[in-house]
Amino acid sequence: MGDFDGSSAHQLVNALKKHGAGAYSVFIHTSGLKDIYPFGRDTFQNNLHRLDHQFFGSLIFTGENAKNIAPRSSQIL
Repeated sequence: MGDFDGSSAHQLVNALKKHGAGAYSVFIHTSGLKDIYPFGRDTFQNNLHRLDHQFFGSLIFTGENAKNIAPRSSQIL
């Protein structure tokens, strides 16, 4: 919910790293986002490597803002 900025991006990456280990798929629902700042999007995409590539193929983005934050190779519903 709210804006997706650099701080939000770091929080999302940290939450995925902490709580997503061993998950087959992780859904990121984006409809509650208001403004998506380019710096937030870039920060998120550039820090996905911190997940040790365990989610890169199984991150699934949903909602009206999915295309605005998802990396190119991600699945979007």
